Amino acid sequence: MADADSSTDETPPTAEVAAVLDRALRRYDLATQAWHAQRTRELDDLKFQVPELQWPEDVRAQRAGSTENGMVIPPRPILSIDKIGQPIQLILNQERAAHLGVGIHPLTADATDETAEVLQDLYRAIERDSRADLARSWAHERQVKAGFGAYRVLTEYPDVADDPSDQVIVIKRILNQASAWFDPYAQEPDWCDGRWAFLTADLPFDRYREDYPDSEVAGYSAMDFQSLSDQQQRWMGGSDEEGRTVRVAEYFEVETVTTQMGDATWSRPRQDRVVHWYLMNGQEVLDHAILPGPYIPLIPVLGKELQPFDGERRFFGVYATVKDGQRLFNYGVSSAAEKQALATRAPWMVAEGQEEGHEPEFAASTIRNLPMIRYKPTTIAGMVVGPPQRIQASVDLTSDMMLIAQANDGIQASTAFYDPSRGRLKKDQSGVAIQNQQAQANASTSNYLDGLARAMTYEAKVVLSWIPHYYDRPGRIVRGRKADQTDRQVMLNAPHTMQDGRPQAVHGPVPGGVTPKTYDLTKGAYGVAVTIGKRYETQVQQGSDALGEVIKADPSTMMPILGPLWLANQDWPGHTEAARLLKKMQPPQLQESDPASPEALQAKLQTLELQLQQMGQQLQQAGQIIQTKQVESRAQVEKAIVEGEHKLKLAQLQAETDRAIEQMKADLTLAVQQMKGVEAKTLQDDEQRHDRVLQDDQQRHEMALSAAEAHQASVEGDKTRQAAAQGDGDAGDDDDGA
Repeated sequence: MADADSSTDETPPTAEVAAVLDRALRRYDLATQAWHAQRTRELDDLKFQVPELQWPEDVRAQRAGSTENGMVIPPRPILSIDKIGQPIQLILNQERAAHLGVGIHPLTADATDETAEVLQDLYRAIERDSRADLARSWAHERQVKAGFGAYRVLTEYPDVADDPSDQVIVIKRILNQASAWFDPYAQEPDWCDGRWAFLTADLPFDRYREDYPDSEVAGYSAMDFQSLSDQQQRWMGGSDEEGRTVRVAEYFEVETVTTQMGDATWSRPRQDRVVHWYLMNGQEVLDHAILPGPYIPLIPVLGKELQPFDGERRFFGVYATVKDGQRLFNYGVSSAAEKQALATRAPWMVAEGQEEGHEPEFAASTIRNLPMIRYKPTTIAGMVVGPPQRIQASVDLTSDMMLIAQANDGIQASTAFYDPSRGRLKKDQSGVAIQNQQAQANASTSNYLDGLARAMTYEAKVVLSWIPHYYDRPGRIVRGRKADQTDRQVMLNAPHTMQDGRPQAVHGPVPGGVTPKTYDLTKGAYGVAVTIGKRYETQVQQGSDALGEVIKADPSTMMPILGPLWLANQDWPGHTEAARLLKKMQPPQLQESDPASPEALQAKLQTLELQLQQMGQQLQQAGQIIQTKQVESRAQVEKAIVEGEHKLKLAQLQAETDRAIEQMKADLTLAVQQMKGVEAKTLQDDEQRHDRVLQDDQQRHEMALSAAEAHQASVEGDKTRQAAAQGDGDAGDDDDGA
């Protein structure tokens, strides 16, 4: 913890260390006293995990075998048939089947959605890389069984890193969760307002010397250690050299710093929490650091918290409410087994003196089948007494079976898991009744999953407050985990662009007008929310379930529409064939032809050819209309108007022609692309036919242009000839006049 979480390695002054140590020792004593009753209940509950420990010690001693007056009394049956393990496993499986997701969203104006997404992806990577599900499931199991669990958040130096100073945040389990001690004066269920906490571990003295060779305690002699052990019994233990242990504690302490917020017009005090971390034993402080953020990184997970009535906080799990029912069940089956076993071991009725000399044989006959039993003949008043006789008693197990049934009912009532939830179905039960009982069981135990979700909310606050501190190196590249379970690389705290899926640092302006991205994790405040949903291994499973819910809402309407898609996403044999058959049964408007099939491409090609022919005819008609209008207006307008109108018409024709050609080219290109799956010969023939159509159209266009130019030349020639003829006429007139 010291090398991973420390934000400073400064050692406090000696006087301050003494004050911290004294305060820590007093608080540790307070914690162990305040939590003693709760820890005792938790330990008793956890013993029920082992079936043979479900019997109280005094009862086990009474049922043990013994010898009285030389007579061997065999032990009585002590049966333990665990009826609680299955309901508890069902509750634990609810957590494993659920997806508890941490969502991150911006809270302030300088917090952005993009940065929130980066934090979200980074959080998923932290969860995956540190195997956070192990820590949470371990704490959840203790929460369910004993009412209280815990795990932790810390940092580590990764084995492979771009920079040796880089650290990663990890979420780890606490093996012995009873070693986590929390401030008993905290009010919130997640202990976010706690002022201090401890996490302890007992180390063998040899291991302690290896880990902390510079410690004062490491140099103690056997006599010094024994003297210190007498004074600090909570911290030092063991009398012989091999049995000596030293308790090492991580002590978290919150310092409150008050600052004034506001200006000359208004102000208010604000209290900031500064978390100190100390590594200590009962005699000295071994290390110290200041942690980022205002939270102690120990995450409590609560079961059922009872309303306080005597000043003590109580947390219960499943075992606390079902132990008596389990014990009653064990008593019932043990009693029935004992009666059944003794049915063939009935006691002997003997006259006084008949067993003399043969006592071991008579005693052994009650526990074993002996080949013979010898007895001593006895006379009373001169009369020979008959041989010993067994006392045969009828075995009535009715009361035991009733006791077993009542105990079983009590266990089911305490756990809320009835036979249908355990897989035992009654023939006369309807499907609705079974579903109702299963839903009742899930609802009755959902508080445990909700307790884990509350713990994860506090966990997310800790992690989110740590990320800007430990992921602060500018240009650090981290691997995030997206919602679709794929990875992406992100550069933090520096401008960068993406090249081939990897961020590249930017120094100066970026060519091409690309705006660099910068994810500054130190800016803005972000909130967290934990959601509980169903866990999916892939998004295909999630989509399949979502489609199934939509179809279930209105099967008659939605099955014909969404049924083929839902069947296609299944993984059982024959689902593909079923999807294909249901697809054929859809109404015509839902059956779209395959755009890549040869038939569809051929139909598309024919349509394009028809459109090309129509466009060619329209161009030809347009040329004829233009020619007719030019002829009609040749003698009616002046030369400048005729030339301007002619040029305008030609420009319009050219523009329309260009647009038509470009459209035809685009249509042909699309058709060619869609024909890539068709046989090579068919594609070649289609392309040649397209080229011929295009050439013919181009030729018609060129012919139209040539005709228009020829017509213009003819008009110019006529005008020239008219002018020449007029000049000749004028000259003739001049000659006549002369």
